[in-house]
Amino acid sequence: MGKRVFAVMFLCGLALIGAAKLANAEVVEYFSDVIDEGNGQYKYVYGGITSFEIEKSGAKTGEACLKAEMDCTQWSGAAIGHYPLIDLTKYKKPGIELWVKGAEGGENFEVILIDADDSDGNKTEIGVMAAPNFVKTSKEWQKVVIPFTAYPKKGQYWDGNNNKMVTGVEFNASELKEIKLAVGPAYNKGKKSVTIFVDDVKIVEMP
Repeated sequence: MGKRVFAVMFLCGLALIGAAKLANAEVVEYFSDVIDEGNGQYKYVYGGITSFEIEKSGAKTGEACLKAEMDCTQWSGAAIGHYPLIDLTKYKKPGIELWVKGAEGGENFEVILIDADDSDGNKTEIGVMAAPNFVKTSKEWQKVVIPFTAYPKKGQYWDGNNNKMVTGVEFNASELKEIKLAVGPAYNKGKKSVTIFVDDVKIVEMP
């Protein structure tokens, strides 16, 4: 076998090994059945009567899902945090996958991505309307996949020192820290609150 042919075969083998490693690492579980605080997971809420709890019945898969009750009369959100941070730049086509259903059906909400404040002290967030843009929420479980390309490259963060929102800030795709469900006053007109269930939240490599 010639040296050139052997070198080509060797490089192709390395490429296949690299592809296999990517395939093994392409799915990151953000939430399945539990919020494992000992392994870097956490959750929090903000705004009005918002609550975000583990629901032990009616899960899409496994033993539990998450139930978010959010106040529609103001900006409200329910977030899941994850350590270690996720580097979306390592994916060719990253996407956010989750299963969702509503208590009544027709609930509209955002899925917001938030980067880490570890390096610059700011948690910059970018969001898209998951419903109704990617799914029409019903009382039945539906899978939603949102490509990262659907998100704006620049977002905003809250400056607590100056009590204002700072906009036009570059989102750090190499340091994804939190995924948040959110509603605002214009999203579900005529409703004071909505209840949304989510399960099997993941970061995936899209086809």
